Amino acid sequence: MSQHFDSIVIGAGYAGAAAAALLANNAKDTLLIEAHYALGGCASFFRRKHFFFDSGATTLSGVLPNQPLGQLQKQLGISFQLSHLPIGMIIKSKQGDIIRYADKNQWIQECNTHFPHPQQADFWNELYRLEKKVWDIVANNPFFPPATATDIFRLAKPSNLKGITLLKGIISPLDALLKHYRLHDNPQFRRFIDEQLIISTQSYADTAPYITSAMGLTYPSQTYYPYGGIVQPVKVIINSFTDNGGTLRTNEAVTAIHKQKNTWLIHTSKGKTFTAKNLISSIPVWNMPSITHDEVRQYYHKKAKRFDFSWGAFMVYFAIETKESLPTAYYQIHTEEIIPHCQSRSFFATISLSDDTGKAPAGWKTVTISTHTLTRHWMEMNDHDYHHAKHQTLEYIMQHFDKHFPQLRHCKKEWINAATPRTFSHYTHRLNGNVGGIPHSIKQNFLTLPHNVTPFKGLYHIGDSAFPGQGTPSVVLGASNVVQRILQE
Repeated sequence: MSQHFDSIVIGAGYAGAAAAALLANNAKDTLLIEAHYALGGCASFFRRKHFFFDSGATTLSGVLPNQPLGQLQKQLGISFQLSHLPIGMIIKSKQGDIIRYADKNQWIQECNTHFPHPQQADFWNELYRLEKKVWDIVANNPFFPPATATDIFRLAKPSNLKGITLLKGIISPLDALLKHYRLHDNPQFRRFIDEQLIISTQSYADTAPYITSAMGLTYPSQTYYPYGGIVQPVKVIINSFTDNGGTLRTNEAVTAIHKQKNTWLIHTSKGKTFTAKNLISSIPVWNMPSITHDEVRQYYHKKAKRFDFSWGAFMVYFAIETKESLPTAYYQIHTEEIIPHCQSRSFFATISLSDDTGKAPAGWKTVTISTHTLTRHWMEMNDHDYHHAKHQTLEYIMQHFDKHFPQLRHCKKEWINAATPRTFSHYTHRLNGNVGGIPHSIKQNFLTLPHNVTPFKGLYHIGDSAFPGQGTPSVVLGASNVVQRILQE
């Protein structure tokens, strides 16, 4: 006998948790089902004795009142334990440290110190202007991009006319802005921009749309550190969900999805079946063909074929014994050559704050490091080559970490470990260990991404492989928009 719900949400990452909590907050009988025992999806965690490690994503942004996570907290009546960092990030290279101050004017002055140019301030002021304009528009248009004639009518309002000028920035790369401000000829500045873009848009200046580039390049001004790990806000969201009567099932994968007239039916790995009028999936589009059938499978097969690339991540984790007070939690380390078995000349390091005893005991810190790699490189190796490559990459990253943090070089380190796309495939069940969603580019801009509304009544798609794409603020925005659609029905 199947248990029936108003809505079923698959996946308890930020997108799924937000959608489920908003539905439950509006008195909708909702099931949230997660394949893993731990919550968070790609923003999950693992423990090693007294140490708590973020397994993937580590930074949080988009929490201002007009931004997705800010709106979510207000709607649910919750709050996250966050610290706004006055230094959003420090970039370390052989040329020295570049400090990404949160304050815009401080940052522009710092940038001009390292990359002096008469139009440097104009360039960054334009990025900040574009970023604000985008947030103002998306905050007031939950039915964008339109899926129906009614949606088009909803968008036809005077306040949206100012958004027309943004369309050029969707199909034009950041290179166009760099050339406009005559900043494209400085190879060191171009390298800096490219390394910043790869961690925020998953693309480089020659392909990244300048609208999404503006969002990515300005986010260090609104970087928040989540105490206890990036999964803690997810737990707060899910507590709201269960407090409002939502049903949470973990360690239970969805093995099949069927459409039955006006109802959606799912089968699970525990032999259970559940039905609902609305089904919201945050499973990546690449995984959907394996659990769907007939025309739904064909739909997702076409999407998976069209958007056939996603980055993988090589991760390093360790605990370090130190009472050293560091200026920020976030660092990007530039290397002189491409990291072995990876596709990047930089890696991103998160070092827990000294007062975050939720991640490490007093006198210790936890470190999470990530860099971009190709999934197929790791998935296709034999076991011997795989372990050799994993060790080689780990050693390279650790050597460069010690090089750029000489004050930590001789500190005691424990629980040193690494993860590859194979690891993510095993624990997150994502096909080939794809993480980070679909990279934004001028050919695959966010308007071309799989829509949140599918052609099948009652079936919605959210997460980093659907509009508006990768990043915690984006997936929460997509989830919120879907819930508003459902509530309007």
